[in-house]
Amino acid sequence: MANGIQKWLILWVAVLVCQTVLAQKPKSIKPTTDFDQRFSFFNNQSVNIWGYRVGVLVNDSYKVGIGGYFVRQDSQQIAMASPMSNGKKIQRDVYFGTVFYEPFVFRKSWVQMSVVFELGYGNTSIDSAVQAFNGERFTRSQREHIIPAAVGVSYYFKLPPQPPKTRLLNYVGLNIMAGLRTVILSPPTGSNYNGFYWSVGGTLFLDEIYSDYKRKRALRLANSHAVLLHSTP
Repeated sequence: MANGIQKWLILWVAVLVCQTVLAQKPKSIKPTTDFDQRFSFFNNQSVNIWGYRVGVLVNDSYKVGIGGYFVRQDSQQIAMASPMSNGKKIQRDVYFGTVFYEPFVFRKSWVQMSVVFELGYGNTSIDSAVQAFNGERFTRSQREHIIPAAVGVSYYFKLPPQPPKTRLLNYVGLNIMAGLRTVILSPPTGSNYNGFYWSVGGTLFLDEIYSDYKRKRALRLANSHAVLLHSTP
């Protein structure tokens, strides 16, 4: 019952997020990107979720974009439930893409806090190499679709504004994120992809690079225009 309420709540939040994004008119758009490695659990086993996100920062207040993720999970198990086999090795590959909405709660010179809403779709493949008691081995494959949804809190840390000679230090920082993931449609195999996730890693402030580039370009154009006016008789 609680799991069903959680899924409907996340769906309701996703609809509310879409309405909010569509209602706001963008005045400023800057590119953003992140390597997104997360630590979590599938079926009570720890996994590393490898991912990458690209998007835009709108009005300096929220991010929207897409992400792609991959998980490979290996486990050695004893198949006690099957009288015809004494063990099996399972490999699970999970691929999924997401759309995300990330509004900022606050943005200071050295720390930023945001809330991350995600909704995705993906495929999983489960390949089982089973060994029978007579020594014969065979492979069994299963496929399933997942619709993951997640909500989390993210903190970005960076150095205070640097002088021009060390300005590059303001383009990199540290990101710490934690959240809760649930699968809206339960897989038919009974696999459990629900649970907490967390992440600690470096981040690149591509929006800062873009803003500095635009400022320098505008300054060059202004200087060129001033020189042209000064040289015109």
